[in-house]
Amino acid sequence: MTIKDCIDIIDSNKPNQYTITDKVRWLSFIEEIIINDVLKTHEGYDGRYDEFTGYSDDKISVTLIVPSPYDRLYTAYLKMKIDEENGETARYNNSAVMFNTYLTEYKKHYNKTHMPLSNDKIRGIVKNKVNQVKGLTDAEMENLKNELTYILTEYFSNTISEDKVYDVVTKYMQNNLQVLKGEDGKTPIKGQDYFTVEDIRAITDELTKYAKDEIQVMSKGFENTLREINIKYNNLSSAVDSQLPNKVDKVEGMGLSEVNYTTSDQHMLYELNKMLYNAVQTLANKVDAAPGKGLSEENYTNQEKVLLSELAVQVNEHTTTLRNILKSISNPVRSFIYILGGKDNWRAENVTDSAGNVIGVRYGQVVDVNGATITPYSKVDLQLTSDQMVVFYEKSLAFVAENDNGVVKVYCVGSIPENNYMIQAIVTEVVVDG
Repeated sequence: MTIKDCIDIIDSNKPNQYTITDKVRWLSFIEEIIINDVLKTHEGYDGRYDEFTGYSDDKISVTLIVPSPYDRLYTAYLKMKIDEENGETARYNNSAVMFNTYLTEYKKHYNKTHMPLSNDKIRGIVKNKVNQVKGLTDAEMENLKNELTYILTEYFSNTISEDKVYDVVTKYMQNNLQVLKGEDGKTPIKGQDYFTVEDIRAITDELTKYAKDEIQVMSKGFENTLREINIKYNNLSSAVDSQLPNKVDKVEGMGLSEVNYTTSDQHMLYELNKMLYNAVQTLANKVDAAPGKGLSEENYTNQEKVLLSELAVQVNEHTTTLRNILKSISNPVRSFIYILGGKDNWRAENVTDSAGNVIGVRYGQVVDVNGATITPYSKVDLQLTSDQMVVFYEKSLAFVAENDNGVVKVYCVGSIPENNYMIQAIVTEVVVDG
């Protein structure tokens, strides 16, 4: 699997807003773990990754280290990182379990095909015991050493449990080492036997005892390490908790403000803008008196004239207030629109010309704009990432957002998309000039 293959799979199965740079950096991190914890700790490593410092964005055609079918751990790791960055704790826990399962599968496979470098003590015990046995050929002796070393190494890496060590060792020796017996069917033939039952029991007991003692030492060290980590975590957690009440979430393009622009303020702004619009429409239906000209069929009275004057004063006052409020609005709001794929999620609408003739059909769906309040005067612009531009170009897709009196609709141009997409949106309130 190449880096590009891995990124394409995760973007298709789990749409996200993270860049290729982010994903290449994450893949570089897991590669370093595999190099240091797996390759360099086993026989056969040739030093080819000694200078590895990570991958770069311009070399995403490089093939990743872990082969198929174990390479699925890469997509599982990217999924876990996306859930972690999104702050989705439950999903992160599930994806972390899946990643660790795939990583353990690969380590187990590698242990079976490459002898670990950290088993010198095990090799010593195995070698001493095997060399005491008479009647083994050189090939049988070497095979026995390798197999017993592998069994105990598996035990140390928790691939087999403590109570299984004796059974595994005994079963291997009984199945693979010949025990010749005399005529009575019990007594080994002197000078011809390979392993007697007593030999097998003695060797197995010593190897098992060593393995159990070693595991206890390793477990105690692990417990101490966990205890230290727990203390450091609690100290860090307390420090974070003490600072957290004084912090607010960062939003790109926005900063702190002395005046809080609330939902109530936004509603008042909307009402004032509506009043201003109605007032302008009312003024548009009035004309000034002129010598030699009369009124229309509707009589324009002095009372109405006074009312209009008062309305003009109110409009000016509201206009001033409106402009002051508009000036206090912060930068445009950045949010996200989640577009659903599949034909069932798109509604066909006729496209007509100025004469009302149907000239085509377009497909649209109503969407929610997360993190922004939409009014009839909101302007919604879609902002595509570079990755999305490439994908949409290749699939002949384009999207257009429209505000229908406070309801945001997205229309697709080209073919109907099959996948779901999350697209960044910029929401801006339209300021009335005048």
